[in-house]
Amino acid sequence: VEVTFEETTENGLGDCAGGDVLIRTWRAIDDCGNVAEAVQRIALTDDEAPVLANVPNDETVSCDNIPAAATPSATDNCDSNVSVTMEEQQNAGSCANNYVLVRNWRAVDACGNAAEATQIITVEDSTAPVLAGVPADMIAGCGEALPAPATVNVTAIDNCDNDVRITFAETTEGG
Repeated sequence: VEVTFEETTENGLGDCAGGDVLIRTWRAIDDCGNVAEAVQRIALTDDEAPVLANVPNDETVSCDNIPAAATPSATDNCDSNVSVTMEEQQNAGSCANNYVLVRNWRAVDACGNAAEATQIITVEDSTAPVLAGVPADMIAGCGEALPAPATVNVTAIDNCDNDVRITFAETTEGG
């Protein structure tokens, strides 16, 4: 008796490979043309989430050294073209240049299985501004006229703040 085998796939859920049905059909034909047929149906399921790779670790950085967002990749057992999206949220800190960036990546396969990964970047401003143009120390005799403070020439630069406020105070110490 000759036995033949045929295997076909029916797509059950559109783009979702996990919705496919594998159909295996065996046929036996005897010399008189009598046919026996047996069918096996295997429903393929995809309930495994994709796997994200190359997600950066959490870190603490200076406000002038924030890393660019990474581009993690994703692999899946059934889907060769997994979409990866990223959302970034900024949470306020104690001042404008101290905050937390939360970067969240989400990978979703064609069957809707999802995986997420998060990176937390703590941004800090821990460097003091630098003053420039401050007059040099001097010695003046008693009764000598002192020059007016040259506050107009004093400037400040900062690695995180482009608008540093400069204040001036003058005190006299006894001695």
